[in-house]
Amino acid sequence: LTSEWDYLYNKAHNEYLNYLATTGLFGLVTYLGFIAIFLFLGAKWFVNKSGKKDKEAYYEAYAKSTPTTLIVIGIITGYLSILITDFFGFSVVIINLYVFIAPAFVFLLLGLLDDKHQFAFPQAASKETRDLQVNPYQWTTIVIFIAIACWMIIGLIWYRQADINYALGNNFDQVGQFSQAYPQLAQAVQMEPHEPVYEDELAINLGALSAGLYSQKNTTQAALLAKNAIALSDDVVANHPNNVVYWKDRVRLLYTLSASDTADTPTYLQAAVQAINTAKSLAPTDAKISYNQGVLYGQAGDIQHAIQILSGTIQLKPNYTDAYVALGLFYHEAAVDKNGKITDQAMQQKAVDTYNYVLKNLNPNESDVKKSLEEWRTSQ
Repeated sequence: LTSEWDYLYNKAHNEYLNYLATTGLFGLVTYLGFIAIFLFLGAKWFVNKSGKKDKEAYYEAYAKSTPTTLIVIGIITGYLSILITDFFGFSVVIINLYVFIAPAFVFLLLGLLDDKHQFAFPQAASKETRDLQVNPYQWTTIVIFIAIACWMIIGLIWYRQADINYALGNNFDQVGQFSQAYPQLAQAVQMEPHEPVYEDELAINLGALSAGLYSQKNTTQAALLAKNAIALSDDVVANHPNNVVYWKDRVRLLYTLSASDTADTPTYLQAAVQAINTAKSLAPTDAKISYNQGVLYGQAGDIQHAIQILSGTIQLKPNYTDAYVALGLFYHEAAVDKNGKITDQAMQQKAVDTYNYVLKNLNPNESDVKKSLEEWRTSQ
């Protein structure tokens, strides 16, 4: 019932589960290990403040002073608060920076960093020149790292250009300029052929172009574009079978292509129903998926199944106006015969009650509902 009821969150609402989901067990264990080592060293310092004897000068004069102790206590307790809040949510950029910077501050304040433990090139034998001597093995390592860095930078620039093409094509799609969007999206897919987001958007674009050509009676070209769109969508859902976003987009694609279906062969509409069923299995409490599933079943002629699904939809979201409107419409369709004559008064009464509920409790200005109620009264 919140304003973000259909918002798709981009990560788990638990930082540790998110690490597990995105980096696997290895990533989670190393992350927790990093935290555990820092907390262990911090606890060890609290238990034994005497420090190491070889650090008396610094430790006794500075690290054991009251201001330093209070600062360290503040940093560690703040760090613990971050760990707790991350359990019930996820970290933003600045909080994630604190997770890694706070231990460094503590180690510096307590003098736990040994300046002898550092990576450096060996100094020249002559103390006067202090020149750095780099042997052939070190030069080889430097060249290898430079080559890898250049390769990664070139790859990043390449990916950035593909992303620019995708963004431009996506923006054209959003405003209905599908012909202008196509070359941009095709270029993006050509540059990064294994990026599912690009493939998915290109499939949607080809579906829209196919539907436009079909409306212009160019059935041959429309069928070719539809075939290419389906192939792209097949590849996306095959490689990402548990991503509900791609299944939603597949439903959208197939529903767009269903404009070319005939009464005898509703091929694309049936495929859309199958796709929405898969999406529903992945997200059974998503009210929007449930609503679209009911509508698709209704359009496919299975009115009773549509009513059953939409009745469940309003249980998921009791203030879902669109679901009530669709449910009332299918109640009415179930109540009339092919000639539009009401043959089931009980079912028609359910349609009227549903629409009256919309006007009374959800949206008193729903014009389509008012119009339908007036038409039903007139027909009776």
